[in-house]
Amino acid sequence: PSGTENKEMPPEQPGTPEHLQRFEKEDDKSFWKRRRRQWRENAKNAKSKFATKEDYLSSDLYARRREREETKQRWRSVPLEHMKFYPPEIVIDLDYDTVMPDKDLRSLASQLMHAYGTLRKSQRPVKVHFTSFRGAAAEALRRVSGADWKVFRHEEPFPQVFDKSKLVYLSPDAPDVLDRLKAEDIYVIGGLVDDNKLLNTSYQKAQDLGIRSARLPIKETTGEEYANLSLCVNQVFDIMLDVANNGNWQAAFKNHIPERFKIAYKEERTKKKIATAMGIPVEAVGAQTTPQAASMESISSVVTQQADQQSAEGAETDSMKV
Repeated sequence: PSGTENKEMPPEQPGTPEHLQRFEKEDDKSFWKRRRRQWRENAKNAKSKFATKEDYLSSDLYARRREREETKQRWRSVPLEHMKFYPPEIVIDLDYDTVMPDKDLRSLASQLMHAYGTLRKSQRPVKVHFTSFRGAAAEALRRVSGADWKVFRHEEPFPQVFDKSKLVYLSPDAPDVLDRLKAEDIYVIGGLVDDNKLLNTSYQKAQDLGIRSARLPIKETTGEEYANLSLCVNQVFDIMLDVANNGNWQAAFKNHIPERFKIAYKEERTKKKIATAMGIPVEAVGAQTTPQAASMESISSVVTQQADQQSAEGAETDSMKV
């Protein structure tokens, strides 16, 4: 027989890269299909609360939707080279794809997708650059249509694209504080999802390149103590865009830093867990049981002691019955 006839393809084996890749695409597709359906239902329910069409057309809800739709149309219709951007420029450094696993690269793409959504809604959008747009990072962004976004993409690393004297690398480990944004400066955000595994990476990179580095003035502005200042890429971007539009650090931090990052919030949660485990009011939990002195291990110890005590009481009750 000739070798030109159609041969039946072997069945796809579960667990192979091809199978996992197809499953991931189908799962993403079904997820976004469900999400869009939920958005349509929510929009329909919100509109149905108005008694008449005139009430809806004169409402704030309609005004917000119309403004959002006009912004979307403007982003769709105006070519990138003709769009009006405001200072300062922001760079996303994608040169970390070799130190991040695929899971973190997908998370980075999701964070940048959120950041781009914020950019599209902004009344004063800034010019955004993706540098080192190649390799695994670029592929992860292409999966979420990042290659079609109205941002400036460069395959070269950012020191080869911009004047190094204008660059400021944002890092939570930097000793210098960024007190205000300057129109002539270009701010670099590291496209890094590290979960605190790669401490000082961005700051050390700035030192090696001989460029300025700075951290956001979170403690100096809010007066709050935070357990973690390593924010997500989209959170840093949203803060920078908010300050570029409104010039208010305090409001930007309040809008974009989650409450769970505060030490006071963690202390209160720990007190509630200990109170629940011990069966006492939260007010009765002493200061020594805060996260500084009482870790999750101590909470487990309290729970274990309580369980042992209940077991002993149960055994004593059984012996009395006998």
